[in-house]
Amino acid sequence: MPLFGLLDYFLYPAQWRTFLIYRMIASGGCLILWAVNRSRDWGDQNFYLGLTAFYLVGGIIIKMILDLDSNSLSTPYYAGLNLVFIGFCLLLPVRPSRTFLHTLVLYAIYLTLTLTLNWPSYALIFLANNLFVVATLVIAYVGAHTNMRLRWKEYLLRVDMEGMQAMLREHSNSLEVLVDKKHQALIRKVRELEEQQEVQSKTQKATIFGLAKLADSRDKYTGEHLDRVRILCREIALELGRDDRYRDRIDASFVDNLTDSCSLHDLGKVAIPDDILLKPGPLTAEEYDVIKLHTSIGGEALRDMDEKLGQASFISMGREIALFHHERYDGGGYPNGLKGEEIPLSALIVAIADTYDALTSARCYQPERPHAEAVEIIARERGAHFHPDVVDAFLRIQNRLKERIQRTTKN
Repeated sequence: MPLFGLLDYFLYPAQWRTFLIYRMIASGGCLILWAVNRSRDWGDQNFYLGLTAFYLVGGIIIKMILDLDSNSLSTPYYAGLNLVFIGFCLLLPVRPSRTFLHTLVLYAIYLTLTLTLNWPSYALIFLANNLFVVATLVIAYVGAHTNMRLRWKEYLLRVDMEGMQAMLREHSNSLEVLVDKKHQALIRKVRELEEQQEVQSKTQKATIFGLAKLADSRDKYTGEHLDRVRILCREIALELGRDDRYRDRIDASFVDNLTDSCSLHDLGKVAIPDDILLKPGPLTAEEYDVIKLHTSIGGEALRDMDEKLGQASFISMGREIALFHHERYDGGGYPNGLKGEEIPLSALIVAIADTYDALTSARCYQPERPHAEAVEIIARERGAHFHPDVVDAFLRIQNRLKERIQRTTKN
């Protein structure tokens, strides 16, 4: 309203000040109504605030039209009335019938006052202007109707969306409860599995210990021998695992299995007669052939257990150790004469650990030898009896092995 006052200045300078007052009254009234509307939520009464503004602005424009000379062409002010109609119909979110009714009322007021107070001299111009007004009313009504349909569709979509959001929240809550239950069930299953694995591990160790004790019961030297071989095998395996060539083959699981399973290497000696097993002097060729059978006997016994337990059981490594720990790297060992990489890595490690402890321990058939002499014998057999890489790993830690064995013996 105030901005259109600039047109008044150029179109009708004589009425400019009066029209400016009219416009300021309309603008001030609209600002007051806007402030009242913002003060709180009036609900359905908001419509009447907008309706008041509509009649206020429309009445001011009608007053301005009536103030002009009836013989003048006041088309711009008819356009102003059209703007009021369009703004009222399109901006207020109410039923088109209500807005259209009030636009008709305001238009009727305009016609009545114009024809009663200031009959137009130019009837055709007056008729043409009013045709524009009527056309504007029709356009405003159609626009209001279309706008209301769009608003109604938007409302329905919003209601549907809110309903879907509520369903999603409910579903999400249900899903969270379900996921939480599944998570708790999974945690329980994991715990049960861990407990089963712990029991299985303890059962494995107990089984190996029990089987090893069978050999221990036949030979008074075997018990301490098994403890020392366990230490030797673990340390050699850890050192060999630092070599890049063996890092993929020797992991924590391999070392743990080797440490436990190496105790089974002499299991087959339970089937060797005492007069041969415990003979204090040198063995004859026939007696030595009987002694060599302990590898096959132990391997076959563990094979039967392994087949009962299934493939890749904890007995598998014990079986290959019992069967192949007397094989030689050059192929001259027993029972199968395997050579080089044909011999399982676990058996190659046990072969050195078993030999070192046999050399450095007093036996019924030989006296105890010094650590340095035992190391020299093993080094001399590098590439012949023993795998070169395993010998190198043994030699790198031989002093540490000596200290570990001495501490274990004292304890």
